[in-house]
Amino acid sequence: MLAFLGLNLPPIEQSEVPFYYGMGIVLAAAGLFAVEIPLKQSKTALSIMAETPPTWSVRFRAFGICAVIVAAATAAAKYMIDFHPQTLGAISSMLSVFAIITLSMVFNQFRSVPRWRSILTPVMFVLSGLAAGALMATEVFAALILMAVLSAFQVFYIFWNDRLVRKTGNDRDWRGRFIFEDDWAKSARSRKRILRWVGFVFLALIPLPLFWFANLSFTLIYVVFALHCIGLVIYRWLFFVEAEFMPVRA
Repeated sequence: MLAFLGLNLPPIEQSEVPFYYGMGIVLAAAGLFAVEIPLKQSKTALSIMAETPPTWSVRFRAFGICAVIVAAATAAAKYMIDFHPQTLGAISSMLSVFAIITLSMVFNQFRSVPRWRSILTPVMFVLSGLAAGALMATEVFAALILMAVLSAFQVFYIFWNDRLVRKTGNDRDWRGRFIFEDDWAKSARSRKRILRWVGFVFLALIPLPLFWFANLSFTLIYVVFALHCIGLVIYRWLFFVEAEFMPVRA
């Protein structure tokens, strides 16, 4: 969301600054604290993290904190003197995108998890972040395009990684070893085909027609956002529970 607000998209009024920027900053700050919560629920994930230098995690937090600070300065200028500083806004947008990229690399750096190690993981994270941000910022046209691209890419990402894991899985001693082994994770894996379709329905099949055919209103945009987020949550859940790990050979 901050990536769009920094570019003055949408061109909000002075009185709307607290709502839009407040929501963007709160969501960004929440993301900084919540990013590694899923990983900390698994002893296997914690052991993998312990063996991996925290370089990307540090970079993610640095970019995220800087993005929030610069966005707050941009919001202050807009609210106090009704002027959008383009340079500050552009910096805020770039920092926000860099934060998403470095977040994806927190997972992409794990050589022992083929699904996360995929070259497509950063692209998926950026598309997810920008699509949700465009919806929250009520940038309808950008949201339509990004949601459509994300939906197609999400399907491609899943099947590409299925193929990648099968190719890597010639070494059968690690197949079937998952990072998350609680009952919720096992249940999700046993129903992954159903969950993938349900996720796609909420990610795109319901939100996109609502956007395209309905008379858009402020309320409808956030209904679409809520539906889209359900799809994102389902796919992000599968992102974790389908993660198989294997020993990394020297």
